[in-house]
Amino acid sequence: SRSSGFREWRRHLPSRHLELRPKCCELTPHKMLPSSSGLRTARSGYLTASRWIASLASTAADVEKLRSRSLGALTRSDPASQPCPRRLSTSRAGNVSDASQATCGNESAPARYVQLGNDNDWIFPSGSLQQLDDSNHLVNDGAALRQQLADKGYLFVRGLHDRRAVLDARLAVLRHIDEVNSGALDRSAHDLQDGVLDARCGAGCVPFMEGRNSITHSEEVGRVLEGQRAVTFFTTLFGEDVRTFDFKWLRAMHSTGYTGAHVDNVYMSRGTDKLVTCWQPLGDVTVEMGTLAVCEGSHRLPQFDRFQKTYGNFDVESGNLQGTGWFTEDPKEILGFGGQWKTSDFRAGDVLIFTLR
Repeated sequence: SRSSGFREWRRHLPSRHLELRPKCCELTPHKMLPSSSGLRTARSGYLTASRWIASLASTAADVEKLRSRSLGALTRSDPASQPCPRRLSTSRAGNVSDASQATCGNESAPARYVQLGNDNDWIFPSGSLQQLDDSNHLVNDGAALRQQLADKGYLFVRGLHDRRAVLDARLAVLRHIDEVNSGALDRSAHDLQDGVLDARCGAGCVPFMEGRNSITHSEEVGRVLEGQRAVTFFTTLFGEDVRTFDFKWLRAMHSTGYTGAHVDNVYMSRGTDKLVTCWQPLGDVTVEMGTLAVCEGSHRLPQFDRFQKTYGNFDVESGNLQGTGWFTEDPKEILGFGGQWKTSDFRAGDVLIFTLR
């Protein structure tokens, strides 16, 4: 269980590290250059994540989780919850550019109460949980992308994927779920594309899809995860030829689930360090439904040195850890080191890219 995983980490860490407790702020991503910690907010489901590498990479890994009764269906009843409408366009040459005039200012937005990890006492946006900074203005500048990744530990790119392609992939995954477990989705009151779980469906009724080639390598999903827009972007980011793992970490998360605070290096420390995680929801997902949150600065701030040298350097496989590999289920513990937790609403096509730490 997740709680036992938490206890396992406490057992494995030297006692001098157990006194670390909260002092301040927020969260960021992981992977590629220096990085951060990843955690999940509220309740929703999302479908998918992939890892991109600049050369051959390491072993398998864990990717963040969301929660949801509605597997990624955007709540239309609350206009304040609609994500910022920003898009990318792609030229015939394959270059990606920012085609939107919209901005994502939410300073005047009403307070929204969300759950982060095991804590449901968070307000977004607020000083404790801020809006992610987008990187759309840098999409054609590899050096600038690498610098921002080094500075912040993450890149938030709106509309990297074609929205229609993402929604097609979403529908393919929902069809797969319905075929594997015909009782998982509520088909009596909702259309399939709404992706609403039946009220009787518990956490265990959502099919496990990680590494299931029948769906992860389907034409619709592959068109997103390995599409030309993604290849073009990551080639620009790395400045060299890229590839993604054959294994795909595709997930649908029940509303009672979430992922604790962790860094991906504990799962992916072998092989090249030119490696990033790309988290991409298959659908529109609000923070209330459950998105990814990151602790900006956790990959480079001096206050995280001991954290990174102990927990961050742990290998869950060689260490034979019998648990999740999470550092904690309580995001406020991370605030004891510093940094800033950040998240956002996501629209189909948006991605969050982060390094291993």
